[in-house]
Amino acid sequence: MDAKGENAVPDERECLCLLREYGTPERVIAHCRGVERVARRMCEALKEKGYPLDLSLVKAGALLHDIARTEKHHDRVGAEYLKSIGLDRVGRLVAVHMSLPERDRTRISEKMLVYLADKLVSEDTEVTLAERFARSLEKAGPQMRPFIESRYEDAKKILALVQTALAFPDV
Repeated sequence: MDAKGENAVPDERECLCLLREYGTPERVIAHCRGVERVARRMCEALKEKGYPLDLSLVKAGALLHDIARTEKHHDRVGAEYLKSIGLDRVGRLVAVHMSLPERDRTRISEKMLVYLADKLVSEDTEVTLAERFARSLEKAGPQMRPFIESRYEDAKKILALVQTALAFPDV
């Protein structure tokens, strides 16, 4: 990587090398590429509207968000791994891609775009939030349903915030 230290952001080639070195399965890498496409598109459109977003950070966060997907608490494990190799900024995005903290739900940021893009991609296919969460709800037992429904409501609010910022109805 060109930049060193906590501000380092790997490019696409470096992200793909990290995923493969970590042992991330190819189907998960395909999902990460889909998330990167959606996140990049949103970021580019928001930058055109004047939002001060770091496109390289969004792309790296999206590509690496599921680096540790095969492990329990993969969001935390992936974030810790990335931080351990000097990718602190990317690690902060990975840490919240499953559940965006309340403080990060009101202002459009790189964290928000990676979080939302992940919810708009199932496997390697773009889907609506309704489609994505319907699949999760089908698989969920009664104890998990309220948790998933709450995440769905959060994702809908975040999507509405991004759509309003872009001033058109569909992202």
